Amino acid sequence: MKGLSVNLLEYLAHEVGCSCISDLLRLSTEDRIQLAQVVETLPPDGAERREWNAALMYLTGAPLEMTAKAAHRQLIIRLDPSLKRRGNR
Repeated sequence: MKGLSVNLLEYLAHEVGCSCISDLLRLSTEDRIQLAQVVETLPPDGAERREWNAALMYLTGAPLEMTAKAAHRQLIIRLDPSLKRRGNR
């Protein structure tokens, strides 16, 4: 993240109690929802577009977005699809 020595994926892994980044790929549905909530608390400009896109691709397989804000939004929605259905995003 900007100004920190840790990258976005490392930060997210830490926040949901994963010991390594690869553990993020084995999260339960409930843990993915928790991860979406963590992402939602972060400002889109809290990380660079390339970091948001890296997280988006790694965690969801979604295509790259043109802006950090769009990648941030897609990451939240794809981690917790109920947010899109509820119209929160």
